[in-house]
Amino acid sequence: MMQPSELDGPPLPYTALSVTGLFHQNVLKYSKTLALVCTHQPSDLYRISSTGNDNLIASYLRWTYQDLDCAIERFANGLRSLGLRSGDPLVMFMTNTAEYVISLWAAYRIGCVHVPINPRSLSHTQEIEHMLQTVMKGCHAQSLTIIAGHADMCLQIEDLVSGMDCTKILVDGLLDGWNSFGDLMQETAGAAQTEWYGDCDQSSESSIFFTSGTTCLPKGCFIQTSACPFTIAMSWRQSNQPMFPGDRFALVLPNNHAFGYQCLISTFLNAATIVFPGSGFIPEAVVQGIQRERCSHTAFVPTMVHALGNCNLGADQKLSSLRRVVLAGAPPTEEVFKICLERLGAQGVENLYGMTEGILVSSNVLGDASDIVNGREISIGSPLPGAKIRVCAESSRVPVPVGTAGEVHFSGPSLIKEYIRQANDDRFYTDEDGRRWFCTGDKAILGKDDRLYLIGRYKDTIIRGGENIEPSAIEATLGQTVEFHVLEPQIVRAPDHIAGEVPIAIVNQEITERTALRLKETIRAKMGTLFVPVGVVPVQSLGLKSYPRTMAGKIQKSKLEDLMKTYWGKRKPQPCNKLQTRSLLESQLKRAWAQLSGFRDASLIDVDAGLTAFVSDVNLGPLQQKMWKEWASNVLFSDWVAASSIAAEVQLIEKAQSDQPADLECSNTRSDKFRQYPGSQIVHSLLSAIAEVKGGQINPDTRIIDLGIDSIMSIGILSRVHKETGFSVPSSLFFTPKTVGAICDYLRSTSNPADLLDLGKLTDDSCGHSCFSTLLQGTPKPGVPSLFLTPPGSGYAFSYEPLPKFANDIAVYSLGSPFLMTKSETTWTVEEAAAIYIKTILSLQPQGPYILGGWSMGAITAYEIAYQLHQQGERVLGVINLDMPLPRSDTSTPEPTVKLLEIMGFYPPIRREGKPDMEIPAYRRQHSLSSVRAKMKYAPHPISTSDNPNPVQIYVIWAGHGDPDRLPSMMLEAKKILEEHGPQTQKRTDQEWLKIPRESFGPGGWAEMVGEENVECHVIDHADHDSMMDPEVVQYTADLMQIAIDKWLSI
Repeated sequence: MMQPSELDGPPLPYTALSVTGLFHQNVLKYSKTLALVCTHQPSDLYRISSTGNDNLIASYLRWTYQDLDCAIERFANGLRSLGLRSGDPLVMFMTNTAEYVISLWAAYRIGCVHVPINPRSLSHTQEIEHMLQTVMKGCHAQSLTIIAGHADMCLQIEDLVSGMDCTKILVDGLLDGWNSFGDLMQETAGAAQTEWYGDCDQSSESSIFFTSGTTCLPKGCFIQTSACPFTIAMSWRQSNQPMFPGDRFALVLPNNHAFGYQCLISTFLNAATIVFPGSGFIPEAVVQGIQRERCSHTAFVPTMVHALGNCNLGADQKLSSLRRVVLAGAPPTEEVFKICLERLGAQGVENLYGMTEGILVSSNVLGDASDIVNGREISIGSPLPGAKIRVCAESSRVPVPVGTAGEVHFSGPSLIKEYIRQANDDRFYTDEDGRRWFCTGDKAILGKDDRLYLIGRYKDTIIRGGENIEPSAIEATLGQTVEFHVLEPQIVRAPDHIAGEVPIAIVNQEITERTALRLKETIRAKMGTLFVPVGVVPVQSLGLKSYPRTMAGKIQKSKLEDLMKTYWGKRKPQPCNKLQTRSLLESQLKRAWAQLSGFRDASLIDVDAGLTAFVSDVNLGPLQQKMWKEWASNVLFSDWVAASSIAAEVQLIEKAQSDQPADLECSNTRSDKFRQYPGSQIVHSLLSAIAEVKGGQINPDTRIIDLGIDSIMSIGILSRVHKETGFSVPSSLFFTPKTVGAICDYLRSTSNPADLLDLGKLTDDSCGHSCFSTLLQGTPKPGVPSLFLTPPGSGYAFSYEPLPKFANDIAVYSLGSPFLMTKSETTWTVEEAAAIYIKTILSLQPQGPYILGGWSMGAITAYEIAYQLHQQGERVLGVINLDMPLPRSDTSTPEPTVKLLEIMGFYPPIRREGKPDMEIPAYRRQHSLSSVRAKMKYAPHPISTSDNPNPVQIYVIWAGHGDPDRLPSMMLEAKKILEEHGPQTQKRTDQEWLKIPRESFGPGGWAEMVGEENVECHVIDHADHDSMMDPEVVQYTADLMQIAIDKWLSI
């Protein structure tokens, strides 16, 4: 049985001291240690000069713990003089300055509630009013005290607090009605220092932070200082890159963010130094501050890292003093880690996953990107001291098995009890042991390495044709490329009448068509066709100048999605784009010139080179005339012969096409034959539909099967072609190994619509060295094997599409035969097919262990793959065999033919739920024949089980009806019928052999290959061989497959 997805952090030692008590201990023990550096403030601020013992002479503020303590006590006395008492809220609109640090500690010292709010958010009136009301209600306060950093904030604040009992303090400047911060810092402002720290307890130290509010108004969170900072401080103190007293932490994060606050307080609890290299984030100032102060720790959000990466740092200017760079605030990418370690020169990076509600998970400090990156996933590590996580099924509180995607639930001392004034929020709950938990809404998996991997958010998940797409994964992949990172791509859903939902990329500026194509191609290459956005839309097209943001600066994706639904619903079908047209036309002209001139390889022709590079001067004129008649009779002949290159010829054809009526404007066929041949219309419609669905430039030399057009895409494409042209094209088009250009040539060359249904002429002379693959369902996960299914005798990759989704979200890949619709299909062997499948499997999952499976002929191929992988030293957990006994040679069996198999009942109609049955296409019949021939020639080899601690398992799922052992005798009977009645006969053999109840359900011979103890058999009583994927059977098939998968994943 698999372990549940639960993980505990190390114990958190109890301390009776408050944060202020611990700070006082550090003041006494490390009085001359540097506590605060502000590079943008004067060294004698409030006439407190540094009493430190380091030798650095600076013109900016550098206070020791003794100096900072003096400043805090002065201001605390000043606040007391204004009447502030324990429990009163102290609201701060301040940037990172000494005054902010003084105010924070002074608030704790007298028991006030510390409430930092970003000054830039003052323009968000509704949100600020809501936040101030939340503070008043949460503190049960009748009045507010507000500190403003600059005088230019005061007018806005006065409007907001009009009618409230409010004490106002101004740091920079003098204004009527406002108390001067400087006056409150006078030594005479209060009584002499007393032992205040003895009266402070943990319950009197608290802060209020607000969530970012991307979908609603910000929620207030009471943070107890006895939890969050203690937890992080201890983690840093005990890590592999420990924080020591006197270490320096460069802090550039906004102080109203819980992340920035936790870094600040935790640093002080470790008697280290906070360095403010400016009041905000300026990359050059940050670099200079870290270098001058020799900072050993810092914290960034990923966008800051990209900005710093653009700084021109020489080899001797790298930030090599940094032992720890903490990343948080947004999911980082592998590129972000590499910038920190390689470009900036940091020694280690810590990935900290947290939320304002008090969630804390950390990867610890890692010195290599490979230590934290697993495939496409980035580890966020493990819970910090005292914390616990669970990964539960959505809308459940029961942990899922390890390796299964679910929602992150968090519990720990840092977790808030509830949102202020929202006691009934069901995201918080208490378990049977009395532990308080929070449902984060984040989707993650717990790997077998006991590390958590964040893969998205449930509310953002796009469900395309039943498959889950995580926008954050696409955004993270694009973020690894500088060209796309600057566009801040936001992936949102749009409705689709076939797929249900599809991903759209919104970018922050207008971009060229080429950039959009590169963006899509990047996702296709790195993630697969399923994840490619169907459109790239500038935010300006949605009627906005820039992204809508919360006052915390987070993009409001819900607003973008609402706008996108309206925009996408009004869009018109996309015509074939000019880049695609030009590429196809260039390829066609190159092939035509090569054929006429006798040039051996058309791919070697440079379209920009002169025609005489591959045509002699003598032959140039006559060949130009032939090309003009065939391709450009609507171009002036004098212009045509003046064109010196293929590129120039393309421009002439494009210009002639642009002069045609609108319906021919983007035709990528010979315009003079557009009306004459229906195939030309189909080419135009087909390429336009593919361009809209695929969104990338279509290389005419690409095999159409390699475009990765799945069944959902093909439905939409062929529906559009039929609607626009009135002609039907078979879906087998997308599974041919012919190139796009060759298919266009074939379609254009026919004037008989009936010929469009005959794709037999498209077969290649040979197959490639790879096979088509498609992700049918699930999410590829680091450390978790995927299930690879090889096709039955039809070779069809989507034979397994009816399988319902497996409970553990395992990635299920279906492979298509590399010999489908090729002239090689009559000669291939099981061994050759397995070798090609292995190449594709290794490209999708480079490391084992592996889980394989197949139905009918696919089970034989899956076994051979297991054998070859075993021979290569790879580990195979098992093979799921759907109703196929061990093949045995029989010399008396006649040579099979399509007609022979048809007489035996080998080609039952394809059953489609809610739709009429459909005959098996001719190309799949031919492949079934070649599969039978390959099976008859196959002699499987045993997989050695001696001294093998992990033997290959075979899990056989038998159909309860049918007798496959009668196959040789039935072929003899079919041969006799064929000989007696001729090739046109409709007579069939007795079909009872396919339907009679099976009498024995043993290992089926497979025990000879792997040992009897490694074969497990199950039966679906009401199934026959051909019905394993039928609607009334497939759920039973999937349930048994699930048992095998769960068993093997638990090994």
